[in-house]
Amino acid sequence: MDFDIRTAVFLGATLSLLIGLLLALVVRDFPESVRPSLSLWTRGTVLLPLGFLLLTLRGVWPDLLTVLLANLLLVVAFGYYVRAVLCFRGLPHRAQWTWLLAGATIPGLWWFTYVDPQLTARAAMVSAALAVEVGAVALVMWRMPAIERGRGAWASISLFTVAAAFLAYRAGYFALFPESLAHPFQTSAMQLFSFAAGALLPLVGTFGFLLLCVDRARRELETAATTDFLTGLCNRRAIGNFGTQAFARARRTGAPLAVLVLDLDHFKRINDAFGHAAGDTALREIAAVLRASVRADETLGRLGGEEFVILLEDTDAATARRAAERVRQQLAARRIDMSSESVHVTASVGVAVLTGEDHSFDDVLQRADRAMYEAKTQGRNCVVTREPIVRQPLMSVG
Repeated sequence: MDFDIRTAVFLGATLSLLIGLLLALVVRDFPESVRPSLSLWTRGTVLLPLGFLLLTLRGVWPDLLTVLLANLLLVVAFGYYVRAVLCFRGLPHRAQWTWLLAGATIPGLWWFTYVDPQLTARAAMVSAALAVEVGAVALVMWRMPAIERGRGAWASISLFTVAAAFLAYRAGYFALFPESLAHPFQTSAMQLFSFAAGALLPLVGTFGFLLLCVDRARRELETAATTDFLTGLCNRRAIGNFGTQAFARARRTGAPLAVLVLDLDHFKRINDAFGHAAGDTALREIAAVLRASVRADETLGRLGGEEFVILLEDTDAATARRAAERVRQQLAARRIDMSSESVHVTASVGVAVLTGEDHSFDDVLQRADRAMYEAKTQGRNCVVTREPIVRQPLMSVG
């Protein structure tokens, strides 16, 4: 039995169209960070099979629909793919470029359909336009940050690179051998591969792009679980994890470890005077000051409320106290702008270092917290170092 390309293309396009429509139904369930790019990709996934479906109706419907409109839909669909990956990367993705390339193909399609009918010339022209767009998708994906290039990205990059190379070859082949294609659905190796690629590209490409979106959503969830929502610093959970790991490393290597706990002085007055919204703004500004004050190898986090913590590895007591003074002074020197005036914000800082008496990171953290409260009782805006309580052995009375 002879293989009917037209029927195969119709079935493949129908399946792709159903996937595109299904994708359109679930786009809103994705996070806002990937929803715009996924919406653009969905439009391409819907338009592409519509173009192929119109191609299969060649000879049944007018050439205006099955030649001009069908090929324009293919070019516009891949234009949406290009815009989708640009949007995913946060790059400009103007719609004009899509319609500009599609519009540039209209005169050629019209000429080689009605004035000088040449099937191979149309095929070469459209293939060249699609090669540019498919290659652009592969290039934008390839230039994504390394953290984004997971298995889904590499699968898509490989697929679109191969497809772009084949489309460029197809364009050149038909340009050099205009007599090689007598009918759009003739059973030849070139046409079989062309329509097979056209059926698989939206399916496999959409799967790969969905993996990109899912990977980003997963990373955002992981970040949200360890990041303070207000300041963007590490939250209490993340500090606990980092501190436990640092504690284990210090115990294993014998390196020193220090913890700084600081609490903003009289911060309630800001909330009472300017409102909690202004207080949240002040906390974000203070977090920015603290972030600029700490060094690259120091871990900064927010324990909650107006309390922050800094984790310093390979740091002894004297160095930790100097670091605490540096942070305290830089914070005190900064004025925080409120709605009607600017205010000074100071902090009381407690310092604790790891000792042999500590059994966990929480022991060091609690000691630094107690030192911070001692700084409060000593007048605030100062640094107190909390030494461990050394238990003396009981002496027998003879």
